[in-house]
Amino acid sequence: TMSMTSSSQGQQRRFSEAERSLIKRMFSEDYSFFGLPFTLLSDSKDVIREFGDIYRRFKRKSEGGKDKDIPSVSISLLMETEEGRPVLITPDSRLILDGNDIPSSIYLFILNYAFREARNHFIIHGGVVEKGGRGIIISASSSVGKTTLILELVKRGFYFLSDELAPVRRNTGLIELFPRSIGMRNNGILRPDSIGTRNDREQKAKNEFKEMVDISDIPGGKIGNPCLPRCVIFLSPPLKEEMEDQYSRVMEIAFSRIDGELIRSLQGMEGIIMIERLDGRPYPTLRLNVSKTPVIERIEDICRGLGIFILNSHWGISEPPDYTATPKIERLQGSSGLIELAKHLLNGRAPSRLSQEFNNSQSRIMMELAGIFERVSFYRLTIGRLKDTADIIEGMQE
Repeated sequence: TMSMTSSSQGQQRRFSEAERSLIKRMFSEDYSFFGLPFTLLSDSKDVIREFGDIYRRFKRKSEGGKDKDIPSVSISLLMETEEGRPVLITPDSRLILDGNDIPSSIYLFILNYAFREARNHFIIHGGVVEKGGRGIIISASSSVGKTTLILELVKRGFYFLSDELAPVRRNTGLIELFPRSIGMRNNGILRPDSIGTRNDREQKAKNEFKEMVDISDIPGGKIGNPCLPRCVIFLSPPLKEEMEDQYSRVMEIAFSRIDGELIRSLQGMEGIIMIERLDGRPYPTLRLNVSKTPVIERIEDICRGLGIFILNSHWGISEPPDYTATPKIERLQGSSGLIELAKHLLNGRAPSRLSQEFNNSQSRIMMELAGIFERVSFYRLTIGRLKDTADIIEGMQE
C-alpha cells in the first residue's frame, strides 16, 4: 500500500519552478464519482492510461457548462520531481508518495475527497448485485471474500452494480452504480483458491492483483441498473483467536489514508501499546494493540481533525475466508441491522458535508436511513463453501 507524506511548504507554494515547467505538457482526463467531477492531470501518459483502464466507466465528457454549479477539482500527479518520487498535488496539499501502486494512491485520495464532499448519497462500504430490480448489498471489511462472492452471484445471473461501494441516493432510495474494474490474480478471477491450512490461506491472500478487468470482460458479467435495496448482508471476517490478556486486546482499522501525522498522533495517544502497518490490504490498514480502555472514539476524533475517514474496524486479527467450512447466517432483529449499517456508512461523520447537513447529529442520520431501509432485511453471514454460501443468498430472492 502506498503511503503519503504531506509537505506543508508545498501547501504554500504547491508547485516548484521545475513542476511549473511540466504543467505545459500535462496529460489529462475528466471523471466523476458520486456526481462530484474532477480532472486528473499527469506528466506521465502511462499514469493517465492505467487509471483510465480501472475507472473507464467514470469518465465524463464535457457538458458545455451543464455542471457549472458543481466545481471540478484538479488533481495532479507528477512523476518527474525534485524528490525523485511521485508527488500528488491537490488544491490544498502536496503529497509525496512512497510505493509503486500509483492508481490506488490516486483513488484513495479521491475517495477521501468524495467522502468529505458527497451529500446527495449515503455511501456504504459494500458490493452490490441485483436481480429482478431487487438489490443485495454485501457489506464487509477488506479481504474477507466479498468480491469472490459477488462474482459467484454474477455467474449465476445476478447483475453487477459494484464490488466496493454502495451509493444510495437520498431522494430516491435507489442504489446507484459504482462499477470500477475488478482485480484478477494468478490468471483468473478472484476465486476461492484459499483452500488449505491457515498458513496457506494467509500466504495466498497476500498475492497482489495482476490485472484489473471490466465486468463486461468477465464471462456472464452484466451491468445492472439502479435499484431499491432488498436486503443487506454483513460478512463476518474469520478471526484468529486474539493474543489477549487481562490488560490489552487487538483491533484492525482500515483508513482512507495513512500518513505520518496520523501515526504520530496514534503513537502519542494513551491506551495504544503497539502499531503495526498491514501490507496486502486493499485499503491502508493498521493493527493496534490497545489497552482495555475506550480508544475508538478518540481515534475517530484524531481522524476527524486530520480529514481521514475510518472505512472499517473490528476487534481481533482477521484471516482469509475458509472455503472448506460450512457457511453460517443469522437474521438481525429489531434495530440491530440499522445500527450495524450505520457503522459501514463512510460519509456520515464529521468532517463530511453530509454530517454537517444533519448538524453532526447521528440520530438524525439514523432516522433518514431508517426511512430508506424500512422494508429491508438484514443478515450476518460467515462465508464457507462458496456454492453453499451463494445458494443461501440466491434463496433470499425467491
